Amino acid sequence: MNDPSGARLVYWPGSWAARALAYADDSGAARALLMATTDQQWRVRMTAVQTLGRLGVKGVSNHLRAALEDEHPRVRAAAEQALQRVG
Repeated sequence: MNDPSGARLVYWPGSWAARALAYADDSGAARALLMATTDQQWRVRMTAVQTLGRLGVKGVSNHLRAALEDEHPRVRAAAEQALQRVG
């Protein structure tokens, strides 16, 4: 799939996988989401951070604080919201 600029949209599978983990009753979801917070694609990072917040995963505050320094503003905004949810 291509966007109008001709760049390949390679982030969709990772982004949707991170979103799907919000609905999976799987103890491994948090581990996979934490790995996704460092993905090359900003949309994957953003979705992983959002999902960690939605799930209310405890013990991930350090990862979410690191996302506050992300190069992309949408990842930073998602990290702020997720931190509010997990405390």
